Amino acid sequence: MLFTKNLTTHPLKPYGFANRCFYSFGRALVYCFLKIYCAFRREGPYLPEGPFIVAANHESFIDPPILQLAVGRRRVRFLMIESFYYTRLLNRFCNVMRCVAVKTESLNKTTMNLALEILEARLPVAIFPQGARMEPGDLGGASKGVAFLARRAQVPVIPVRIRGTGRVLPKGAWFPRPRRVSVHVGDAIEFPQGEGEKVSLDEFKETIMSAIAAL
Repeated sequence: MLFTKNLTTHPLKPYGFANRCFYSFGRALVYCFLKIYCAFRREGPYLPEGPFIVAANHESFIDPPILQLAVGRRRVRFLMIESFYYTRLLNRFCNVMRCVAVKTESLNKTTMNLALEILEARLPVAIFPQGARMEPGDLGGASKGVAFLARRAQVPVIPVRIRGTGRVLPKGAWFPRPRRVSVHVGDAIEFPQGEGEKVSLDEFKETIMSAIAAL
């Protein structure tokens, strides 16, 4: 069957042997494909130890595995719209990666609490603040959920700019095209916690999106 009702594995469930093998094989396959077919390159600093939030722009279905490559060997938990779970291939990816299912394009209380639980376990979380695939170069329409998580969990946000994926696999396309893909990782951004530094969630959201745009 193409469609499935089995939605999600809990994101804090330990990885089993089969999961680790599937992930290692998939990671190697994606890396080889990107290097050969898309001249993939990564720029920017290495990511910190401990918990953090990766915030990236979103242009294509292939953004999540590319973002995981950019993070490195540490596996991140993605916040993914629930519709990703309805086909077997995407459902498999989401469960292997221990993704968090988001019921709508805006983060709800249940999703936020689960993301906070992941961060409290000292694991990284990845979010596409725009919530949906956008046209290449369009960085508008971001939600303030990432700013809320950064403030509540007091963890840094890592801005990431993904370039080229919207041309490799644009909306409506089923087969990837040979186009250059690059990932640019920025410096960590901390939510101001000092006394007298009152910053709204909207202001911090704009700070994050400006940092992504500058990469």
